[in-house]
Amino acid sequence: MELGELDPIDCLNSADWNKIADLIAFLKPLAEASKVVQTVATAGGNRALHTVLTQMEHLLDHLETSKIQQTHLPASYFKACVNLGWKKLDKYYSLSDLTLAYRLAVLLNPCYKMR
Repeated sequence: MELGELDPIDCLNSADWNKIADLIAFLKPLAEASKVVQTVATAGGNRALHTVLTQMEHLLDHLETSKIQQTHLPASYFKACVNLGWKKLDKYYSLSDLTLAYRLAVLLNPCYKMR
């Protein structure tokens, strides 16, 4: 092989591109949640606990759905990452349920109230 030539093993095929597309689709809600939390935090004065906790809830729902429907996940290592991510997020989300601050943040927010 000459300098500058591509080895076919190093090239992505259509199956690889499909896996990348699946990965991007999976990561999109995580990126959006991150942007929401960052935007609220930098807007000033609106650094509310309920924003972070609601985003955690959305991410937990997304990961739970992904755990149930693991057929669309590209590889077994990715499935393991989803399971471990869900486990860690569930741990912290469960801990937040035990705090009075979380309950008051949701209760006092006019958008959520008693829901």
